[in-house]
Amino acid sequence: MLTIVGFILIVAIAGGIAGFTAWRNSVSASNDRVTPDSMPAFTVPTDVPSPVAAANAAPSVNDLRETVAALQSTQKQILDEIGNIKQKIAAEQGERKLLTAQLGSLSLRLDELSAVSASIAESASTEQSQKRRAKSR
Repeated sequence: MLTIVGFILIVAIAGGIAGFTAWRNSVSASNDRVTPDSMPAFTVPTDVPSPVAAANAAPSVNDLRETVAALQSTQKQILDEIGNIKQKIAAEQGERKLLTAQLGSLSLRLDELSAVSASIAESASTEQSQKRRAKSR
């Protein structure tokens, strides 16, 4: 059970990272596409960020932070759920041990009662046969 939850967590994190990477690559690819009609009349040095590029970069960093925060929140929820499951399993194991002990005790009592019942039945049949013998004499 715990391995399934762990596996789901790993898949969710990997999916989030893969989705973010794919989204980031698509944004980069769309920014890299330049058509002859949209070519600028001048070029901007690559080491100086343009105000448009800075404006586009800021939301992506914020998006990344939101994604990381969401993943951390999901991870915390999953870990809390795992803790709850562990507590339930421990409680059920304790209850199972108690029921097993009670069942063993009842089984011993049943065996004792069966032995006493058989003994009583045997002594009753012995007494009846002795009374019959006494009457027949």
